[in-house]
Amino acid sequence: MRSIHICWLSLIIVCSSSLSFAHPPRDVQLTYDGEAQVLKIRVNHVTPNTLKHYIRRVVIKLNDKEVNALNFPAQSSRQAHEIEVPLELKAGDTVTVSAVCNVAGSKEVSLQIK
Repeated sequence: MRSIHICWLSLIIVCSSSLSFAHPPRDVQLTYDGEAQVLKIRVNHVTPNTLKHYIRRVVIKLNDKEVNALNFPAQSSRQAHEIEVPLELKAGDTVTVSAVCNVAGSKEVSLQIK
């Protein structure tokens, strides 16, 4: 009976410690280069292992319509995931980017083009 309790306790500790490392993206920064027509996306998401805990998906919407969805097998660095996407935008457009962590959570931000 005691060994069953120890097994359950061990399982709870292992599960809760792995969840403590799970976190959503901290911040998403968007920059648009109108001359090059490129949207630069930086998703701040610190991880010790870019193959096991990473930004797995980035969805781009233009004026509330999805225009691109990108999937990734790993994160580009341990500090952040950075990508550049060709995108033609004009004054008044609103681009919204959602970044999804493969373990826990997401973050969405918008940028209005002036």
